[in-house]
This record gives sequence, C-alpha cells and structure tokens, in this order.
Amino acid sequence: DPVAQDPHSMYTTAFRHDTYILAQLGYTTLLVNYTGSLGLGPDNIGLLPGNVGDMDVKDVHHAAMEVAGGFEHVVVMGGSHGGFLSAHLIGQYPDFYKAAAMRNPVIDMSSMVGVSDIPDWCYCESGLDYDVYHLPTPTASAITAMLDKSPIRYIDQVKCPVLMLIGAKDLRVPPSQGLRYVRYLKSRGVPCSLKVYPEDCHPLSSVPCAADSLAHVHLWFKKHLNLS
Repeated sequence: DPVAQDPHSMYTTAFRHDTYILAQLGYTTLLVNYTGSLGLGPDNIGLLPGNVGDMDVKDVHHAAMEVAGGFEHVVVMGGSHGGFLSAHLIGQYPDFYKAAAMRNPVIDMSSMVGVSDIPDWCYCESGLDYDVYHLPTPTASAITAMLDKSPIRYIDQVKCPVLMLIGAKDLRVPPSQGLRYVRYLKSRGVPCSLKVYPEDCHPLSSVPCAADSLAHVHLWFKKHLNLS
C-alpha cells in the first residue's frame, strides 16, 4: 500500500493514525520519500521541479516493486501531490495497482493554475519561471508544459477502481480537479466512487472527516480486492 505525500515534505518515523489503523487492518504500508523530499539538502529538492510526473512517479513505483513486487494485491493512496502521484501510478502502471484512493488530488495543472490559491506551485513544479510580484498570464507553451506533466494524460490507460475523496471548501486543489477525473473515468467504464465533505478543505483533517474517509478507503479496498 504505497502512500504518497507532498513533493517537498518528508515522511518520518513519527506516529501516524492512518498508517497505524491500516496496519491494524492487515495492510503493509510503504511511505516513500522520493526525489525532491526534504532531508537530503537543497540539491535534492531542486531536482524535482520540471520533472514531476516522471521522476517522483518512477521513484515511488520502484520502491513499490522492491517491497511489494511479489504481492498479489497492491493498492495506492495519497492526497494533494500524493493524489497526483496516485493518478500517475495507476495510469502509467495500470496492471500493477489493483485499486486507488485519492484525497483532493492534482489531476490537471493546466486547469488548476487559474483557480488555485497557489498558482506558483503549478509553474514551479512544471519547471517554469514565476514572479510572485507580477503574476504571469498563461501562455500556450506554459499550459502545454503543465498538461504534459499531469496525470490526466494517462486517463485512457486507467483500469483499477478509484475512490475520490473531496473537501468542498478546498482552495488549494479545487474540487473540480477530482470531479473531472471521476467524470472522465466513469465515461470510460472505470469503477469509481465519490465522497464529498461539505465542510472540509484541503487536508480533510477534521476528526469526523479523517475517521470517515479512512473507513471509506478500507471498505473500498476490501470490496475491490475481495478481502474477507
């Protein structure tokens, strides 16, 4: 069960309620600090911008293959950039991952850049210049670069069932990102389920939402992996 995180943070050995609960339910959980994560200095961080959707995806998949390559059931979950990676993984490696759960995922940076509260993230991670004091208007080349690095490119290759968890008040990754993904997948016959939390925003971190969303994740995986 690879779990992916934001591009320039890192997993530590600190307690996490989600991994603890998943372990109690019988999951083996893999937390991947891919290239660009904190902890290895600024040079490592600087390698990822311009290479998202490729370098980070390959790092996570390589780690999954090393740890779980012989497992019968491998699933993936993640939120924000972790959702971005989850969508990439099930699109780029459609025969390996058997189910996915995503929380407020980045699906298409080219459509997100105009409505997110962090448009600079879309420019930076796409390898483009951005001046916070003089907001750039999108150019055709910039939009193309963002689209080229987004998981929406691989929508036609997705096979596995997808659970989408959305915070209706998310200003960082607007709900339209996940809603579009579900709509496209359903039109292609891919099993999907959508859960919207009206009062939650990007982290889905209120206690009722955190508990409910994790319960939905487990039930989704249990259903589609035919677990007892």
